[in-house]
This record gives sequence, structure tokens and C-alpha cells, in this order.
Amino acid sequence: DERGIAVTTGQGKCKGDFQLNVTSRGEQVLDLEWLNFAPGDYRYEYVVLYREDTYHPDPSQWSLREMGNIPRCSLEQLRPATVHFIRVAIWEDARAGTLGKMTETIAVKTRRSEFCFHLGEAHEVGEWVTNDCEESCECLATGQFQCSPLCEMHGVPDVEEGCHVIPGEECCDFKVSCSVGGVPCLVDNSTYPHGAEFEHSCRQCTCIHGQVECHFPEECEEMEASVH
Repeated sequence: DERGIAVTTGQGKCKGDFQLNVTSRGEQVLDLEWLNFAPGDYRYEYVVLYREDTYHPDPSQWSLREMGNIPRCSLEQLRPATVHFIRVAIWEDARAGTLGKMTETIAVKTRRSEFCFHLGEAHEVGEWVTNDCEESCECLATGQFQCSPLCEMHGVPDVEEGCHVIPGEECCDFKVSCSVGGVPCLVDNSTYPHGAEFEHSCRQCTCIHGQVECHFPEECEEMEASVH
């Protein structure tokens, strides 16, 4: 195309000047070959440049691997079901890290993975698993799981002092446990146990671990207004 990229989805010869092409395509491996374009006195290795998903004109934005001095190699440890942009170069100055002549660029997609592995167990693409009631994960064609918080929508309930959250029998089933008895409340020489509800000066009150919380019912507010 206009960027000098020859695209192939599998095996086949490219029509670029250096005939860079894929001879075998796997989930994580691409076998490559190209015309030998290194000078006769070249003493270094060929350099394979590769990049996932998007093309970038700046070689410094690509990953580099030295792959020997013959015009073919196996590029391994790639991500399945992913488009890889690939080109091959020789060093102009290896010590300075300066690249010289480069081949055309090809874009090839690795084969999709059939399984993802979790705790040594294989799961098919599209299958969902839960991870200790913390995450819900889907197996993708890349051979990796895409996860999100399992209980994100439910949330963990807020608890008052002296209480704590304990997990229920099922994921995202939270329960609140409070200590038995708690701290009593002393109001006008009367003692109320923790959790007790009582009326005080026309107010509805609750004893919460030694602290009294009250509110005025509507009828009390009307009485208060009539007095003033």
C-alpha cells in the first residue's frame, strides 16, 4: 500500500523488493524468510523488527530481535490472534545501535488460540471462570483471560462500629456480623443495651455501641413549633 506495507494472512510470497514472507504461521510463532541482502563483508546478525496491532514509522517504537546471519528465522513468543507488523534490517553501526537497510513491512495475524489456562486447567475460548469470588474472567482468542471485578455491581455494604463483613455461601453474598451485647448507653440514669430503640423527650433514639442517635418524629416537630 502507500506505506510500503505488504499484507499477508498466512503463507505466500510477497512482491516487495526483499520478498519478506511468512512460511509458517502458528499461535505464537511465525517462520520468516527473505532475500539475502547483507553485504559480503557484513559481520553482524539480521535484526527483526516487529510491532503489535498498529504500524509506526519510527523504528525506535518497534521491538527488536537479532536472529542470526541467514535470511530466515522463527519469531517466537508472540501473542495469538494478533496482527504483527514485521520487517528485517541490518546494522549500519551495531555499536551505536544504528539500523541500516530495511525490507518492506508485512502485517500478519497469528493463529487464534483454542484454550486459556487457569490453575493448570484448560478453558475454551468464550468460556467464563471466576477467580476466588474476586474476578469474572473470559477466555479470549489471544489465549489470555480478560477479567473484571465480580462483585463490582453489588459492592461491599457499609457497617457500623463493632461490626464486620463476612462472605456468604455464594460469591457477592455479603453478611454483616456484629459483636453480641455491644456497649450500653446511659441516658438520664437509665441504661439501654446496644441496639435498643427508645423514646426520650419526644425523640426516637437508638443506642449504638454507647452512642445515642436520635431524631424528631413529625408530631414532635409540630409540638416544638407550637411551643415557640
